Amino acid sequence: MLTDEEALSVVTRLAKQRKDSIEQFKKGGREDLVKEEEAQLSILETYLPKMMDRNEVEKLVQAKKTELGINDATKKGMLMSSVMKDLKGKADGATVKEIVDSLF
Repeated sequence: MLTDEEALSVVTRLAKQRKDSIEQFKKGGREDLVKEEEAQLSILETYLPKMMDRNEVEKLVQAKKTELGINDATKKGMLMSSVMKDLKGKADGATVKEIVDSLF
């Protein structure tokens, strides 16, 4: 038996795989496979907690940046790490990375 956290990790990983596959199939012009992967992704997403929207994540990243006193890009990794600890399972890592990158 898996714990809730382990099960969530598995479903999250499967959803990420589906998103990656969708992107690759779109690049390859395989709409038939895109539709199949999107159908599977929609089922997986019903088991995932609702993700924070971009505005909420931006506010949290900005607050964490101020809290840690980070003013230069050399400490971007430290900011990213700290934010991801706070947002584990609540926000997509790619979105957080985009926001952190946009601040520097």
